[in-house]
Amino acid sequence: MLSVNVKSVILITEGSSTQTVNMMMPKNLRQCSQITPTIYTYELVGVPSHEDLVKVGYTDQDVKTRVEKQLKTSCIKYCTLFSESWIYEKLYKKYNLTKEEIAFIESMVRPMEVDNE
Repeated sequence: MLSVNVKSVILITEGSSTQTVNMMMPKNLRQCSQITPTIYTYELVGVPSHEDLVKVGYTDQDVKTRVEKQLKTSCIKYCTLFSESWIYEKLYKKYNLTKEEIAFIESMVRPMEVDNE
């Protein structure tokens, strides 16, 4: 059996009218996966109007999936120029943080908690 809290949500729709919707929110909702942010760039291949233009983006998905969502069914070819995932360990190394600085940062970053009121 799943225990839940009922929460009210106000939706603003076209014409600025509002509607209240009751939603069932699980009390034991927890973060299920860790997100690894990725910065990427790509260019369109064979599109003269976009020659010399580069798309720069951020995603928490893999880059191929994200770019293909952007291009959808256009059948435009693309070339990924750069893709780099940024995780804490890389940032610690990049900025040459000490063990004490890392410990402080990690003591301040906690998983999101769900309000069980």
